[in-house]
Amino acid sequence: MVTVKEILSIPALRKLLVIAGEQGLSKRVSYVTVMEVPDIVRWLKGNDFVITSLYAVKDNLEEQINLIDKLADTHCSCLAIKTGQYVKEIDQSLIDRANLRGLV
Repeated sequence: MVTVKEILSIPALRKLLVIAGEQGLSKRVSYVTVMEVPDIVRWLKGNDFVITSLYAVKDNLEEQINLIDKLADTHCSCLAIKTGQYVKEIDQSLIDRANLRGLV
């Protein structure tokens, strides 16, 4: 098993920026999951590294914040959000909630 910090040191992922949850970099990662559906939580097993463009919740900030809570409740280790096409930038309220919940 590896940690979030170890995954982020992989050469292909070194350009990723940690913008929240720095205290969780030592969390273990057992699974990598791509989020394509809004009910992603039912597919998680714990210690997940979730990758998403937030497409499933792109137009609903409240649902994005709820997603942070749901992921934290299922012991998700990390949420990687690809910005650009669907979400131009990550709202500060998401960053604040991720920090509050300890989600990298």
